Amino acid sequence: MSQHTGFKTAIIAIGISIAVAALMPTSARAQKCQPGPDPKHAGCTAGPITPGAITIGPAAAARFESHDITFTIAASTDIDHCCAADGTVSDEAETVFTVTWTVQRYNEQTQAWDDVAALGAGNSVTWTSTNALPAPYRHRIRARVDDTPATGTATGDDPAVDAFQEFQLIAPEITNIHQTAAGPHPAGVLHFEYDWDSTCGAGAAHKAHLGHCTMRENVRYDVTDNPHHLGHPDGMGGFANIFTSQWTNPTQLGVAGTGTAQDNHSVPTLSMVRKRSYCRADQEYQGGYAYPTRPAPNATIPAPWPDWKTQMTPIIQRWVEPMGMGWQYRATKSGETATVAI
Repeated sequence: MSQHTGFKTAIIAIGISIAVAALMPTSARAQKCQPGPDPKHAGCTAGPITPGAITIGPAAAARFESHDITFTIAASTDIDHCCAADGTVSDEAETVFTVTWTVQRYNEQTQAWDDVAALGAGNSVTWTSTNALPAPYRHRIRARVDDTPATGTATGDDPAVDAFQEFQLIAPEITNIHQTAAGPHPAGVLHFEYDWDSTCGAGAAHKAHLGHCTMRENVRYDVTDNPHHLGHPDGMGGFANIFTSQWTNPTQLGVAGTGTAQDNHSVPTLSMVRKRSYCRADQEYQGGYAYPTRPAPNATIPAPWPDWKTQMTPIIQRWVEPMGMGWQYRATKSGETATVAI
């Protein structure tokens, strides 16, 4: 009976010993191993690098072209499995990493990512984004994480690992088109001046980011003929008005988004006849963004252009009417009036 009891006690003791060993951390195990032959590893077998998470600032709704974008990476991890000279196994954590950053843009033709900007090294870097190839191109940041051999306790030399994060740049656009001056109105010519802001912010510094934008006028006359005859032919060889000018309908003229605009409404040419005459034009001031597949801003804007955003809608009216013993031409717009005797 005593022999059987001793046998059971031995089994229990062995079981407890095995369980304790299984619960012990790797760094404390007295497992025997053979140190590696490469002296620079000091007997360590490199474990894979796990890059930290990438964060991008500012928030997506404020990532405008030509603004600063900041990229930050959280702490990376790398556990090397080391074998000491006495054959003891331990797991050692790499503590120092080098992170190098590259901005990339997706090339639709080659279906590959092209490097756009090398941002150097560090756990956080800043890129002043460009609109050389504007939105809506796809962008991403590449963070290349590498360990640094012979630093700290662990000296495993791992292959560099890339971490990626896609992001979208927002194209600044024209907003808040507004009148800054009206007049003087010499000899019946209405004169106005206009300015605007950028959706990425107010002021000249932000307006400078509107290099791919155009501010234009879009003027439609009260009859749909093109060119529009301001005389309004009556179909029987006569004219309802004494205006003889013929103007493109609609008239579309624009200026670069980084500038300002002046708008002068001239006196139409007139026949020698004098009678009451009237002509109306509906004007729209619009901001438009020039995507890469469309023409760059220039003096005359091709139509149609689907992304124009109307922001002001003044009405231009012209009359010929009696004035005392003679006649006058009168034009009005936005509460302003210009007159001249004819």
